[in-house]
Amino acid sequence: MGGIVFQLSSVLPFEEPNPLLSMKPSKTSQAEEYKYAAGETRLRIELEGKPKEVIESYVKKYRELCDTIYGILKDLGIGQNDEKKFIIETSSILYSTLNLKHLGRAFIYDFFDKIDTKDAGLDCDTSAFIVFDVGRRLEICGLEIVDVPGHSFIRTEKYGFETTFGSPEDCIFPINDLKMHYPVIYMSTSDIVKMQSITYSTRGVAKHILGDYKGAIDDFNKSIRLNPACARDYSNLGCSKNELGDFEDSIADFNEAIRRNPDDSDAYYNRASSKLDLGNHKGAIADYDEAIRLNPEHYAAFFNRGFVKFELGDYKGAIVDYGKSLKLDPKYADSYYFRALARERLGDLDGFDEDMKMYGKLKSDQ
Repeated sequence: MGGIVFQLSSVLPFEEPNPLLSMKPSKTSQAEEYKYAAGETRLRIELEGKPKEVIESYVKKYRELCDTIYGILKDLGIGQNDEKKFIIETSSILYSTLNLKHLGRAFIYDFFDKIDTKDAGLDCDTSAFIVFDVGRRLEICGLEIVDVPGHSFIRTEKYGFETTFGSPEDCIFPINDLKMHYPVIYMSTSDIVKMQSITYSTRGVAKHILGDYKGAIDDFNKSIRLNPACARDYSNLGCSKNELGDFEDSIADFNEAIRRNPDDSDAYYNRASSKLDLGNHKGAIADYDEAIRLNPEHYAAFFNRGFVKFELGDYKGAIVDYGKSLKLDPKYADSYYFRALARERLGDLDGFDEDMKMYGKLKSDQ
């Protein structure tokens, strides 16, 4: 059966605030006050537990990079109202002048480990934090980091800035089109503390993928402590608890995620998985129904609903759902396998043979 889905509780004790955030205001402008705050705080979170000299070496590299980009933009005369020019020139600096490339999700320190090699590249979070810190020093109007499902980017008062799009022409869109590009927005903020929550959430997902579910739970709770309004972290918290067999608590977290974002299909899908683990088949089907209503292309919800119907003896219903799953993802081998079993139960041996052949072919091609 398909697993739970990341969207990529009680609150655990939280460590003392980063000293970067408790500095006394200087006599310089607000933009100069914490000119490396977003990315530097992210680095310090990612590197928790490392020797101080290691952390400071990465911080030094981060500051030097921000200073380089800021210096170029400042020499170009970019001011707070030059939003479009800021976006186009920053993209050009990152992907032409510095010759970087876009990579998948990675920690900020991974980037600095490779910055002098041809493998140096940026993911969306790293690039957004760098651009935010530079843009804040230039006092760019309306500057915020935007956190959406599986992605982060920058917005200004008038534009969205896709910081991982290498082409200056493709990286910019009118802010009025934001909802068209991203119907679900977790957070849009210039608040450094809320930005920390993105980092803890990202690290939590990485820990979950590596099987460190307790560590993931700790990070998701830290993120929730910093930004209690973000539905995603409750859903991810529930996913990690599910992996540890804490199904009832995971359902409570999915309930909270749904309360905060009733249109999140994955929260219903994940809650269904925990209900199924507790033997609540009807409750699981109801949640899969809702996940499909919200996202008719959720092939895994069709597959899992078919699985539950199979267990309840509704073989015809299971066959229909497996068929819908295959229309959405024709290469999902398990749909053929379980549909074959359902057809066998109904005496359709030709259908059984046909599906098992397709299952075998797809598995051999993997």
